[in-house]
Amino acid sequence: MAKLSTATEHALSVIAHASMAKDVSRNVEGMGGFYEFWLKDQSPKDRDLIESYLKLSKAAYKDKAAMLAKDVASKNG
Repeated sequence: MAKLSTATEHALSVIAHASMAKDVSRNVEGMGGFYEFWLKDQSPKDRDLIESYLKLSKAAYKDKAAMLAKDVASKNG
């Protein structure tokens, strides 16, 4: 595997921790507000990384939905 830059490793770490914090908030009883609590402690730069990731994730879901709709239409059409 290729060596990642320090900036890339940091960005991936931030995303991994955000994902973990969201998972804890959703799936651990009594920890419903953990993600928001965790997010407040992140630097503005890291919060920007998380926001960018969330926007890209939404776009990816829309792209996948469009691809699946096109696939269904081609099979029905």
